Amino acid sequence: EEEKNLTLSVPNCIGWSREQATRILERSGFAYSFVGDGETVTAQTPDPGSSVERAGATVVLTMGEGRAGDVILPELVGMSASIANRTLIDLGLNVAIDGAVDSIKADKTVIGQSIPSGSEVAKGTVVTLRFSYDEMME
Repeated sequence: EEEKNLTLSVPNCIGWSREQATRILERSGFAYSFVGDGETVTAQTPDPGSSVERAGATVVLTMGEGRAGDVILPELVGMSASIANRTLIDLGLNVAIDGAVDSIKADKTVIGQSIPSGSEVAKGTVVTLRFSYDEMME
């Protein structure tokens, strides 16, 4: 149950107006940004139903024909949990955790990432950080 409080499930905003999307995302605890000038949401990152870490959770909504900006994913392996989390949030990316119940513990070290460093990804993309299960057994 504690783990559920640390993550959010991304709502499906596709087909909604800017106002509808803003209302539901704010109510759900998400930060958000819009790309494009259309009347309705035509795409979103992360995908609807994705599970993301509550801290810094951001949804990028595409309005009409716009496109979310791309960022180059850095090497996160070897970073502490807190630095890797902050790095992803600063890039406009979302974080998911594998291998740790307390995902914000600063002394945990990233041992893997779901998307290789150097990859070009859209803002809002969910990057899963992997941690050793051994560190959890305290």
